[in-house]
Amino acid sequence: MATTLLSCTVHAQSGVVEREQTNRLTVYRPINARLDLVTQTMPSSDNDSILFCAEAAFTGELLDRFEHHNILGPHICSGVLYQGYAYNERYGCFTWANGEWRFATLPNDELLDSVAASGGMAFTQYWVVRDGVVPRPQIQKDERITFYRVIAERDSQLCIIESTHQMPYGQFLDALVDYGVTNALYMDMGSGWNHSFYRDSSNTLTIIHPRAAASRYCTNWLTMYK
Repeated sequence: MATTLLSCTVHAQSGVVEREQTNRLTVYRPINARLDLVTQTMPSSDNDSILFCAEAAFTGELLDRFEHHNILGPHICSGVLYQGYAYNERYGCFTWANGEWRFATLPNDELLDSVAASGGMAFTQYWVVRDGVVPRPQIQKDERITFYRVIAERDSQLCIIESTHQMPYGQFLDALVDYGVTNALYMDMGSGWNHSFYRDSSNTLTIIHPRAAASRYCTNWLTMYK
């Protein structure tokens, strides 16, 4: 099956996360941060080398033990490639290695093998925006109201975008398109699953969403380091 590379951007070293807010969206923009996918145990917010941390890929079952096959699709943690549970054509992958990030279609064994060999990271998620278009059907109903978050590309820059408040999913999609997002993958959300934190340039920690009961079942976290 043919694979497609949708985007690719390279940055030099630095290590900060910039925050921007519009009426509908909060945007976290990593500038030359190092990225990894951490599994099994969420990184501590006390670790001041971490700039941003949030749940990434879906977790299949609510288990009291950790299993890599309980994470959606292929994923790479610190250079090790694991095969998670089954995905379909509505899912793509995000990868990062040596300062280079990509949104790509799946399957993509050549890309994943290269990222793993480079000591990088990757995770699989649902397409929210693909090549500037919102594919249908979507993973949520347009009328469902909650907080939403994606990892996205806008103006050839990588960003994490979250709704500023609970809103219908359709409005979140409209806000992403209006903001100029060209590619976006869903990030796991919902009470507990959305527990996340961010550290600004002055090293001030902000808990984006508090820990909740469901947090105990989370399995993987996109983590950005200085």
